[in-house]
Amino acid sequence: MSGSPTNEESKETEDKENPRPYQLNQQQRQTISEKLNHWKEKEKGFLNQGFTLRDLSDQISIPSYQVSAFINQEFDRSFNDYINDLRIDHFMNQIKNDPRTANFTIQSIGEEIGFRSRTSFIAALKKRTGNTPSELIGKADS
Repeated sequence: MSGSPTNEESKETEDKENPRPYQLNQQQRQTISEKLNHWKEKEKGFLNQGFTLRDLSDQISIPSYQVSAFINQEFDRSFNDYINDLRIDHFMNQIKNDPRTANFTIQSIGEEIGFRSRTSFIAALKKRTGNTPSELIGKADS
């Protein structure tokens, strides 16, 4: 008998390492979508620094594993990437609609939209748009 795992043991180990994602039914997707859209437009909890999946789950009264599954399946994003995208969208609207944005430091803008540091704000923005905040503010001014 060799020390290598059998096919069944190998599959069992594989399932533990890569569990199948939770599959939402149509009603669950609809409910989460409605609550998430309302939350995104009205409550804007994503602007809070340190915002977590548990915070979102509590605010929309949906279990966190369902919220996470929804974000992963519907947006093909991790929770953190989804929240950062919302923050970046908020920033993009802000520079488009409020010319005073250019008067603030990158640090203060980043903190206002929920990033803990200037560095994390710049990194998320560059990942999403390929530009720095200063470059985007400059484009909005022109």
